Amino acid sequence: MRHLLLILLLALLSGFTSCDCVQHVSGVVTDANTHEPVSGVHIVKEFQSLDAAVTDEKGEFSIESISGGLFGCPGMKVIIAKEGYHVKVLTIRAGKHKIIQLKPLNN
Repeated sequence: MRHLLLILLLALLSGFTSCDCVQHVSGVVTDANTHEPVSGVHIVKEFQSLDAAVTDEKGEFSIESISGGLFGCPGMKVIIAKEGYHVKVLTIRAGKHKIIQLKPLNN
C-alpha cells in the first residue's frame, strides 16, 4: 500500500511540473501625445527573441508563446521599442488585449 501511495504521489507531482500553456497577448500601440496608432513598433518577449511581433499600420500586434505555468498562464513580459520613442518594458496578462502608449523622445 505504501508503494502504491508513493507512485500516485509521484504521478501527481510530475503532472504539475510539466504544465505548459499557450500565452496569447495582443494590443494596440499608440503615440502618447497624438493618440494615433504607431506602426513598425517591435514587441519582443523578454529573453525570447523568437517570440516577437511588429505592429501593423493600425498599431496592432499579437504574440503567441508556449510557457510553463503551474496554476495557469503567467503574464508575458515584453520589451516595446521603436526608433524615436522611449523603450517600454511591461507585463501583459495572458489572454489580454492591451493599449500601450509610447512617449516620443522629444518629450
